[in-house]
Amino acid sequence: MSKLDIQLNGFKVALSAPTFKGYVQNLPNSQEFKSFIELLGDEWFFHWRKGKLYGIPKVTNPQKSFGQLEDLSCKEHLQLIISRISYLLPDIFLEYNPLKRKPFTFLAQKKELIREVISAVKNLPDIISSFKVFPKYILEAKTFEIQNDEHSKLLIGPAVDATLTEMHSFLTNKAHKFLANKATLNIAPDLQATIGARIEAINTKEYQSVIAASSVEYCFDAARTKKSLYPWVGIDQYGPFSRQTFSKKTPEIIVFFPDTAQGAVENFLVSLRDGISIKNKKIDEDGNVEWQETSRYTGGLAKIFGLFNPKFTLEPLSWLKNTHNPPAIVYRETIEGTLASREIMPDAAMVVLLDNHTRLPDSENPYLHSKSLLLMAGIPVQEVRLATINQSKNELQYTLQNLTVALYAKMNGVPWTVDHDLTIHDELVIGVGTCELSGSRFTERQRFVGITTVFRGDGNYLLGNLSKDCTYDEYPSVLRNSTLSILQEIKNRNGWQPNDTVRLVFHAARPLKDVDVANIIAECVAQVGNEQNVEFAFLTISHDHPFTMLDKSQQGVKVKEGERKGIYAPERGTILQLGRYTRLLSTKGSKLIKRSSTPLPTPLLINLHPQSTYRDLTYLSEQVLKFTSLSWKSLLPASDPVTIYYSELIAGLLARLQNVRGWSPAMLNIKLRASKWFL
Repeated sequence: MSKLDIQLNGFKVALSAPTFKGYVQNLPNSQEFKSFIELLGDEWFFHWRKGKLYGIPKVTNPQKSFGQLEDLSCKEHLQLIISRISYLLPDIFLEYNPLKRKPFTFLAQKKELIREVISAVKNLPDIISSFKVFPKYILEAKTFEIQNDEHSKLLIGPAVDATLTEMHSFLTNKAHKFLANKATLNIAPDLQATIGARIEAINTKEYQSVIAASSVEYCFDAARTKKSLYPWVGIDQYGPFSRQTFSKKTPEIIVFFPDTAQGAVENFLVSLRDGISIKNKKIDEDGNVEWQETSRYTGGLAKIFGLFNPKFTLEPLSWLKNTHNPPAIVYRETIEGTLASREIMPDAAMVVLLDNHTRLPDSENPYLHSKSLLLMAGIPVQEVRLATINQSKNELQYTLQNLTVALYAKMNGVPWTVDHDLTIHDELVIGVGTCELSGSRFTERQRFVGITTVFRGDGNYLLGNLSKDCTYDEYPSVLRNSTLSILQEIKNRNGWQPNDTVRLVFHAARPLKDVDVANIIAECVAQVGNEQNVEFAFLTISHDHPFTMLDKSQQGVKVKEGERKGIYAPERGTILQLGRYTRLLSTKGSKLIKRSSTPLPTPLLINLHPQSTYRDLTYLSEQVLKFTSLSWKSLLPASDPVTIYYSELIAGLLARLQNVRGWSPAMLNIKLRASKWFL
């Protein structure tokens, strides 16, 4: 990217003075805040922060007194001003009925989506016209600090369903006019706020607020000499990263399938094992005919992944005679009988499903019943639908790329890692997640499982761990014990010596409310690494935020005549400083956007916890980007780093498997600890 012209979906808030007068009263206990609102809230606006209650009069001469009058600095009390703006926003947009007051959420009045669909698509059912769908908008005040030598400033911006139409309106100043034409925000009697210019990230000679990370390079050997910018190109050329060390050179893969699909399954397995040939005819200038191989999956599982005579054991289910029985029962009985008759378990299993069976509820779903039985036997499972098996060669070649990568990873293989310069003794990146098992709205009934995934700095997956299920109140103690156990195991396994420098980077998506995960992790790190020089960083990483990045210079990628995708989408790897401890990271550029109608991708919001001792946010943000390229579920990068993405996959499967009778996750922490069984 030669020029970075990045804008945010927000506008600066200009304040009329550097200070303002407010009323202050000491209030160490925040629980007493509510009583003040009940007694004085009709005349006073209140905001509690760090043991003090701040008050701003809503009326000119309040009859009820509060606190002591003080001069307050705007720079030091931005959170108070933000809270006040959030309170005022619904009142200056009275024509919009708020769906929620904080943050101020409302529906568009002029733009109606169904009407636009009806005008563009013919022969729709009449009932469609009876529906109305309006875009939802959110106005919210935030702080930003694009350059470290600046004080934090205010912004206010619309978070919208960021389709191309909305973003075009935003960039052509319609959103600014909509906001700026409203009444001035009266923060306090002596302080007003007005909407200023759109926020732009501009690099200067002195400071770079937005940078473009280097392209991620995939590695296919421990020496980092075999590299490629594309994962399948590298695997096809060099083989997988663990080709030399993979212990299951002649794996047995057991295949369960309905007997009504045996012919299709056998043909599919031949393609999986031996590869696919797709030849196109080419005629040169002299009229000579040449047939060129164009298949993207020519080698087959054995050749590409360095295996020797992989064995596929076929186990047909008697479906033709049992169509009247629940499919889950038929699958269970066949799998139970097969496993009971074997002394040595296979290395992996494939379960073929009829298309209509995949849509059955979890408690009746044959795949989930099959997966639960096989996982409890320590066997990772790969699902394959009949529709996939019956794909044309042109489609199947790409499907087999993804399927074989996932299957190899489930058997403890490492398809690829990323380029990584290790200048210290050891670096680990650890994902911390949770899974709610009960789904109850009542806290005392909720059950949680802690999910931990551990990677080397280059993305090599070391292990996954599930804590015991626990209540909300028990979770901090369970998290502490689980983290201590994992860190001690890694310390012993990796041979940490006294005075070694070790870097531990933790990624979390949405820690449980009121649970200080970062503090718990920091205490565990200090306890286990008391003999080492430990560099510690705790990052929260999420797409759940109101910010959108826009690249005005991005014209998108041509899809067809007159149609382009990814307009205004920043390139993958664009990193923007939003605050001293906060970055926005674009993980999807215009090339990864599927259609011209696809909304602009939401960047990742990366926040570094102040308790961290390692604080290079540029390095940490680039590491997050690399970890989006480490998903072995697909050849395409994920939207989230695998530390977050894998935890979500595990949580989703655990929640579904809870609905299967007899399920127990115990084996996941024993035989399948290093397996990517969840892909």
